[in-house]
Amino acid sequence: MFTVLFSSVITLLFTVVQLSAEYNKQLDQRVLFNQIIEESLLDSLSKSIWTYDDAQIYLQLQGIVNIPSIERAVLNLPENVEFNIGEITASNIVDQHFDVNYQQAGQERRMGQLTIYSEMDSTYNHLIAFGSAMLFSNFLKTALVVLFMFYLSDRLIGRHLMHISNKLAKFSEAEKAEPIELNRKYHDENDEIDLLVDSINNMQQRIFFERNKAFNEVKKKEEIQLEIVEQKEKLLKLEHKVSISEIVRSLANELNAPLINVKAFCKLTLEQMQQPSFDPKRVELAVDKIIENSCHALDIVNRTKEIIQRNEPQKEKVNVNVLIEKSVFLLSQELESVGVSINHHAPEDNVEILADKLQMEQALLNILRNSIEALSTMDTSNRSIEASATIFQEQVIIRIEDNGPGLSELIIDKIFQPFFSTRDKGLGVGLCIAKTLITSNDGDVMVNLDYKQGACFIISFPYHRDI
Repeated sequence: MFTVLFSSVITLLFTVVQLSAEYNKQLDQRVLFNQIIEESLLDSLSKSIWTYDDAQIYLQLQGIVNIPSIERAVLNLPENVEFNIGEITASNIVDQHFDVNYQQAGQERRMGQLTIYSEMDSTYNHLIAFGSAMLFSNFLKTALVVLFMFYLSDRLIGRHLMHISNKLAKFSEAEKAEPIELNRKYHDENDEIDLLVDSINNMQQRIFFERNKAFNEVKKKEEIQLEIVEQKEKLLKLEHKVSISEIVRSLANELNAPLINVKAFCKLTLEQMQQPSFDPKRVELAVDKIIENSCHALDIVNRTKEIIQRNEPQKEKVNVNVLIEKSVFLLSQELESVGVSINHHAPEDNVEILADKLQMEQALLNILRNSIEALSTMDTSNRSIEASATIFQEQVIIRIEDNGPGLSELIIDKIFQPFFSTRDKGLGVGLCIAKTLITSNDGDVMVNLDYKQGACFIISFPYHRDI
């Protein structure tokens, strides 16, 4: 296609050049006629005008009109005298003006002006006929050359490429391919087609070899993938068991305080009832405490049961400050046993988020318990935790800060990973569970790297004005 297009363009260019040369030739012929008029006819015409020889003037004008391509000649003399001969019939006319001067006693006198009207129709028709003939001739020669090139291309290249294409169409990577052979006569030395055939034969062999190699590798990968799936299933079961263990440990820690209180008040009630004269009011107060702590323990068990059974968060409007206060209350026994105080700052009362209340409560408990366990390792009486909730730039920010040993930069990136713990007896899933619960409620938790007085956890949630 490109060969034909290129040949056509070349043909047109050659035709344009030839046409331009013929046009210049026609113009040169007209220039020659003008020179004849200027050098020969004007001088004799001026003499006829000087002698007032009208017959000679008409005869000379007729001679000018007889020149090819000149249709009309007009001679304008002073005092509005005009001689003209011929008639304009062509549609394309070119007029030329010549001054007629007469030499008298060495002086040149202007006698009048000669105007010649030349037709261009014959020139244009000649150029059209000439251009058509040249164009046809050039296209014919170009077509013959192109056809011959196509014939040679097909005999020398095309049919062999078609043979190679048919062989490749039958190629199957699952079967070993037969080598491609070309039946080329009068051919002694290897050329580009021979190199192409050799390359294709080598490629087919490599494809067959690499295919078998890849098949074996895929088979091995499938076996490894099955092993990975089995290991993941085992790991998920282990994570589930460890998560249950963490929740059970948390449950035991939370139940410890109300059960100790129930035991103490039961013992006090029994001692009062063994007295000869016991105080009914004190017994009634102790029974109320027993009922209160029993209800508290039952609430802890029910909350833990709901957390274990719940798959998707049940979001509702939750007051963050109330959530912090309840978490502090649930951890009161642990705080008292290790001598840690929690200071809850609530600059804004109505700080609310849209989240699952039980899951957020469990997440706060895990983070607060992490701070309590870190503070319990310090030999100091000043052990404190600061908790606050504020609204900042369309975000609800919860900060939990402690004045414990802090976190090393080496472990900050790992602190939320499962089974990572800096304590010997720690399971390493408390913070991981907290992060999972927070993110499942569209929140985020991170460690403040700029906090140097201990550890600082920042929990953020989107702030919804319309809840």
